[in-house]
Amino acid sequence: MSDDDVWPATEFNPGRERHLHAIGLFSLLFVQFQGSLEYLYLTSLAKRGIPRKLAVFFYKNLTEEKRTEAIKLIFYTQELGYDIQVVEAIDNLIEFFKWSSNCRNNILHAEQYPASFGSKKDMLYLTKKTKDRDSIYMKFGLEQLRSIADRTREGVRQAAAISLHLRYRGTDPKDIPNPYKAFQILPPLLKIPKHLKPSKTP
Repeated sequence: MSDDDVWPATEFNPGRERHLHAIGLFSLLFVQFQGSLEYLYLTSLAKRGIPRKLAVFFYKNLTEEKRTEAIKLIFYTQELGYDIQVVEAIDNLIEFFKWSSNCRNNILHAEQYPASFGSKKDMLYLTKKTKDRDSIYMKFGLEQLRSIADRTREGVRQAAAISLHLRYRGTDPKDIPNPYKAFQILPPLLKIPKHLKPSKTP
């Protein structure tokens, strides 16, 4: 990008550039996180002989909330009594995804709110409508937005680690490629951040 590329500043002010960059990265990572959960769902059903097209059809016709419930139910049914640690890891991953989804629903579904007199220049102010059409308000510093993106990436990595563990579980160590030997052990559970709580006042 050239130094004279100021789009879209000539038409409107979209907000602070670095804040928007963090939001954009979070958006991309959240989509990856969604895909990681879908992969866990599909590979788990494939091991049970469920045709992929059928599994995809059911998954795509579920709401996001029902999808997470379906994933938990599948692993609870398959792993309870066999590997309780996998059940706990999936439960933890789903709760972490719910936190990330809460961030998505509040940040990506909001619009910029003009900063009032006396507001901090390094904050991004957002507003959105609730289901009852009431306005709620949020403000974010750059480090908080970057932290949300970073933590969401942790969720993506955690899902990948669980998938690799399930793939190589029970495999003779000598048959596992060296880069994947560490995944014989499940990763530690993730610490669930607090959900965002918008304010009813600016």
